[in-house]
Amino acid sequence: MKYAALLRGINVGGKNIVRMNELQAIFETTGFSNVQTYIQTGNVIFEYAKNDPGKLSHRIEQALAKYFPFPIRVMVRTHEQLKAIIESAPAAWNTDADIRKYIAFVTPAIIPEEAIQTIEIKEGVDEVTAGPGAIYLTTTMEGLTKSKISKIIGKKIYKEMTMRNYVTSKRLVELMNET
Repeated sequence: MKYAALLRGINVGGKNIVRMNELQAIFETTGFSNVQTYIQTGNVIFEYAKNDPGKLSHRIEQALAKYFPFPIRVMVRTHEQLKAIIESAPAAWNTDADIRKYIAFVTPAIIPEEAIQTIEIKEGVDEVTAGPGAIYLTTTMEGLTKSKISKIIGKKIYKEMTMRNYVTSKRLVELMNET
């Protein structure tokens, strides 16, 4: 079964540095096969026989804790789950070039429909939509300086998610389709 592991908070602003070749080796020694990393933000595609993303997140977090002096949260999605998240993205994301598009992948304990109630937005600039195991965050390019979405960083819920831009997320699905 194919999976994508999305690591939270690594290689950001020169902190929590994790080299992708080390990350790949850790996944391989943990028992995963066909391991492939994608860009430096902590995206790992791999295969594993069992179907249990929740247990895999914990297993990967434990493996990473043996190698790094800082905690790393991991959100795991199956190939099918990741495809569903991409397919459920707002329709404008595929046609409107004048918006910024981010996906917040949330832990299983978070219900996206409830979580979006805690995210502050600027009317006419930001839009937040719930999806399957994810939250879609949209900001107009002309309103970037007025956006309130970045205030999510100060919220408790922020620790329960990892964000990727839409292009990166789509590319992960493409890579999973290729292998």
